[in-house]
Amino acid sequence: MRIPEVRRNPPAGAVHRAILSGLVANVGRRTEEGDYRGLRGGTFQIFPGSVLRRQEPPWIMAAEIVETSRRWARTCAKIRGDWIERVAPHLVRRSHFEPHFVPETGFVSAWERVSCGELDTTERRRVPYAPIDASAARDVFIQQALVAEKLPIEATFVTENRALRERLETLSDRGREVGLVADDSRMFAFYDARLPADVHNVTAFEAWRKQAERRDPRMLRMRERDLRPDEEGRLDAAAYPDRIPVGGIDISLRYRHEPGHDADGVTAAIPLDLLGRLEPSRFDWLVPGLLLDKIDALVRSLPKRIRTRFMPIRETATGASEHLRFCEGPLLPTLAGYLAAVGGIDISAADFRLDMLEPHHWMRFELVDADGRVLETTRRYADLLASHRDLAREAFEASVSIATGDGRDEASRLAAIRERTDWDFGEVPVQVRVRRGHDGIPGHPAVADEGQSIRIRVTYDATTAMLIHRRGVRRLLALQVADALRHHLDHLPGLDRLTLIASPLGAARVFIRELGDLAIAVAIERGGGDERGARADAPERRHAPRGRREDGRAQASPANRRAPMPRDVARLGEGRRADAREARVRGARGRRPTRARAQDRRV
Repeated sequence: MRIPEVRRNPPAGAVHRAILSGLVANVGRRTEEGDYRGLRGGTFQIFPGSVLRRQEPPWIMAAEIVETSRRWARTCAKIRGDWIERVAPHLVRRSHFEPHFVPETGFVSAWERVSCGELDTTERRRVPYAPIDASAARDVFIQQALVAEKLPIEATFVTENRALRERLETLSDRGREVGLVADDSRMFAFYDARLPADVHNVTAFEAWRKQAERRDPRMLRMRERDLRPDEEGRLDAAAYPDRIPVGGIDISLRYRHEPGHDADGVTAAIPLDLLGRLEPSRFDWLVPGLLLDKIDALVRSLPKRIRTRFMPIRETATGASEHLRFCEGPLLPTLAGYLAAVGGIDISAADFRLDMLEPHHWMRFELVDADGRVLETTRRYADLLASHRDLAREAFEASVSIATGDGRDEASRLAAIRERTDWDFGEVPVQVRVRRGHDGIPGHPAVADEGQSIRIRVTYDATTAMLIHRRGVRRLLALQVADALRHHLDHLPGLDRLTLIASPLGAARVFIRELGDLAIAVAIERGGGDERGARADAPERRHAPRGRREDGRAQASPANRRAPMPRDVARLGEGRRADAREARVRGARGRRPTRARAQDRRV
């Protein structure tokens, strides 16, 4: 027999592995307590004289294990646990767990545990699962690669099946129903009925799919009946719309069925520029498909003495949802009127205990700006109005101004009028239609004061527009008669004394300008000096003018009517300034008594 030549540089551990083949019974693994556990479950320690005593290796083998005061391992060497599997494969046992699909390789793998006696030589090692159990590997491939969409390829059938499922899940959220879309078992059954028994990896699947789709391109594409548990659960899309009309504006909706989540229920996206144009009571009706559940909750919130008249409550709620005309009037008074007629008892909207309703019974609002950023979310529309009313009005005016380039509507034409010092733009209507939604929404143009000029602002609030317009007309008329007004003010008797009186209240130039504005305001209020214009029985004469006369002169202009002279207004201004000054003096005296009054108190 020829003995092989001894290698000068043998592989690391080769000698120890050779010795291990005869000393497998003396193998030990270190425990957390510092002992070593053997294959049969017993424990021992390294003999104190061994050089390995302080090194604490995780695995050792010993030439002998002796028992004196305790069990000691003598003549020890460091080894690795997986060497046992190499030198004594007949002594180890293998178990596999957690089969899973690996997208990087395209194969199904599992974790392998290798044990020898009471010790695990390899705790977790990934191995191919198909050679172990091909049928189970196929099931894992279908469940994780196809149903869970971990397939590392982008195929048309995957995209279409995902879109179908997301659409059906969205319908399930809208109807707040569990089970409208089947669980993964129906998708698994769909693929299981089509894949051959030997397809359990991506390579085999792709080879089979190419041939199968040549015969039937839609073989792997699902239909609604493949995912629905039954056809009776089909939702009416009209009862759960994507958008609802509110005041001629389409408001987009988003649904979510997740109790406890902040976005649970229906969320309406409210454009910032239309915040003040929408009717909040419309949102109390939610959508037709959710009205029945809300009415049911409202009826259950009634006091017991009233609620007992409407048993069974579900039938009463069903009758109310069928009888009430959707979105006609506020929900609570309308429902209270119906219940009062049915139950023969007086019911008002205040009888409903709204705190007993769930959050999803109320519309959730997202206030979004022109860039799509969410500014605030709440379930109380009044909170949005209270905190963003001015910002919403500015956004509405800005949105009208942005559309001035096309000039296809009256609002855009008016919003383009800027930096004017004369009424050369025709009559300003009280109301125009702003292009929004289907029929547009009403807007209210107003001449706005810009200091040294005027412009036309189109706002959605009639009251605000009236106030803006009145100030703007005053400014425009002041600009038209600026020279004449300045002449009268410069030669006004007693102007220096009046300015001196007003000096504690502000700068002199501001006071003189306010005096001129007051003259213009009095001219408009009195109808240009006509005594009949100041009578209470002619309120229409007190409105600011909306345009020019046919002869080209501005209506109510002090230049062409018998306007009050600045000296008349000066007397009025002197009285107002004197009153304001006296009020300030009284306030100062109230805060700090004078010396004379303090002496009187001491006496």
